[in-house]
Amino acid sequence: MKTFEYKTLYIERETYIGSFLGGFKSDKLDGVLNALGAEGWEMVGVCMNDGINAFALAFKREAS
Repeated sequence: MKTFEYKTLYIERETYIGSFLGGFKSDKLDGVLNALGAEGWEMVGVCMNDGINAFALAFKREAS
C-alpha cells in the first residue's frame, strides 16, 4: 500500500504581491514551487485562506 507524507507552506500576500501597484510576482512563487517539486512534493490544495493576507498550501509526496 502506498503511504504519503504531507507538508504545508505558509504564503504571505506581501511576499508575492508587493506594493499596491506592484503586481503579482509569479517568478518568485514559481521558484518556491519548482524547488518543492524537485524534491518530489506535489501541491494538492489550499488548506487555509484568511481571505486577506495569507494562504497555507498543502503538498504531498510518496513516503520512502
